[in-house]
Amino acid sequence: MNKSIRSFSFICIYFFFSGSLLPQSLFSPTATDVATLARPGNIQISGDGSMILYTLRTAWHDSGVVVQAQDSSGGWLQDQELYTIPVSGGEPKQLTFGFDVTSPRWSPDGRHIAFLRSHNNKITLHVLPLGGGDARIIDTGKLEPIQLRWSPSGRHIAFTAINPLSPAEQTVQWESGHVTDYDRHWRAELLHTVKINGDSLTTISDGSRHVIRFEWSPDGKRFAVLTSASSDPYLAYTHSIPSIISATGDSVIRVLEEVPRVIGSVLWSPDGNYIAYETTDNSPSLFRILRVQQVDSVHVFNAASALDPTLAGFAWNSDSRSLIAHVYERTQSRLYRLPLDTVDAVDLHFQGRVIHGKISIDASGERLVFLSSTFREPSSPTVFNISASEWSLPTVLNPQVSDWNHGSQEVISWINPEGQPIEGLLYVTPHAPADKPPPLMVFPHGGPDWLSTEGFSSWVIYFANQGYSVFRPNYRGGLGYGFDFYAAKRGRL
Repeated sequence: MNKSIRSFSFICIYFFFSGSLLPQSLFSPTATDVATLARPGNIQISGDGSMILYTLRTAWHDSGVVVQAQDSSGGWLQDQELYTIPVSGGEPKQLTFGFDVTSPRWSPDGRHIAFLRSHNNKITLHVLPLGGGDARIIDTGKLEPIQLRWSPSGRHIAFTAINPLSPAEQTVQWESGHVTDYDRHWRAELLHTVKINGDSLTTISDGSRHVIRFEWSPDGKRFAVLTSASSDPYLAYTHSIPSIISATGDSVIRVLEEVPRVIGSVLWSPDGNYIAYETTDNSPSLFRILRVQQVDSVHVFNAASALDPTLAGFAWNSDSRSLIAHVYERTQSRLYRLPLDTVDAVDLHFQGRVIHGKISIDASGERLVFLSSTFREPSSPTVFNISASEWSLPTVLNPQVSDWNHGSQEVISWINPEGQPIEGLLYVTPHAPADKPPPLMVFPHGGPDWLSTEGFSSWVIYFANQGYSVFRPNYRGGLGYGFDFYAAKRGRL
């Protein structure tokens, strides 16, 4: 689900008791301990399946900072850097220092990494050679890249950017006192390509539509794009159209859907014969259809029709004959293989951890890489051997958490007055008194179309170590329990 749609998420906290006395002999994390946990993201496996790339965001508090009237950080600083680690495990290698990078991408041959960073008050495109040497800036003129993808040949990088304001537009903005007109504030992202030597900057889209997402075709001759008539974030999310365009100009080869709808990730099959994307059906946020379109025909079908899923990511298998989907089921993560030639869903028997974010597959189709956690362990890079149905952790990013006090967690179920089964997660504080129930905090998930899982929650860990047990109900209208459960809130909020 798009994070901007959940930005209005609510948290209702009820204290049935207040106050607690914590045993001082046990180590309980403070708010600072929780806030300074390292947070990974952007995980990808290299094409040959040997290395993992990820970003790591760290935060720290500078007690020497004098907080100013307009300062909202309160002395807190953050940084995000690039790391790699072998799939087999070992010591992570930090590749950048003081860059605060975003949007990293392996080159097709695994010898370079492209990423974005702010340089001289401008977002710039960089390419880092892994064989040695410094990251090199790729000249994009006045354009500031937002998204990027390597071409299959590795000779070009495609990116989206918003055209800079013209002198006349800058004058209008200055004369208005920089007042924001919400309906006119949003500007379309255009699609461009540039050679990695910085030559031949080409604009692919004409600006008539906002480019939401894009992917190169395996032959490098086309793009699959999601576009919308408006760049307003809500309208772009709810009114997107998938199509195929030429990689040499904004020539529409085929429109895949005529009616705008909510669409998630879009991926080509490795052989270039299919395009798959997550979408909704009679809902604004429940991705339950994995639509597969044959590129050269009108054949289209739902690869996830055997399930009633909450889709949370997918990847093509190397043979282009099946997809692997991450599905939230109740409070857990599941992985399924979805063959194209049968109406079936093969359980890959992933269990014991909750997946966060996208999944990445190697070129052989043997291994998946993703971030995952348990209720006791924050997210770390995870490798899943598909044929063996086994996962492993190449590294643990926050080993200090093993020294924290941890309570117990269990799934609680009950029947509501309408006869529906409802579940929730009860985390019992490690500081529960022996002679009475501990104080209880009820912590509903936001959305309301979201869910609470058995993965790590820094909120839960913190409050549990202040002496509160924490209950997180998965109430009707949320995700993870099928379409009927999701739709039960309609007209009743």
